[in-house]
Amino acid sequence: RTFDTRGFSHQALDTFGRLLEYNEHALLDAATHLKLAGELEKAERPHLAAVALAALIHGRPAVPEAELALLRLAHLRYRHDRQPAEAARLLDQLLSQYPGSRWAEQARKGRAQLAAAMERGLND
Repeated sequence: RTFDTRGFSHQALDTFGRLLEYNEHALLDAATHLKLAGELEKAERPHLAAVALAALIHGRPAVPEAELALLRLAHLRYRHDRQPAEAARLLDQLLSQYPGSRWAEQARKGRAQLAAAMERGLND
């Protein structure tokens, strides 16, 4: 927040990116970590965004932000990496680890869409 108000968000994003390149398991507080992962994706740095999301998922699985991180990482795996099976696995993980998640319905819908897309791909 302080970086945004002072106009240093670009520098914060670069610093976070360098931190992840140095240590892909580095963690900030969950809300900031999730926000910066989203900013990395917007900045066309999907690989680093995926690293950041994975670090949050594995490093802090008990925080609510980990649930959204799983959903967002599934989206990255499908849209940017063209890995529908991995995206489906991540959505299944979200549904099994957090069955009462506020993101569960979205994950179920995404899982059904992925299943249909993978089925079409097999039949092409």
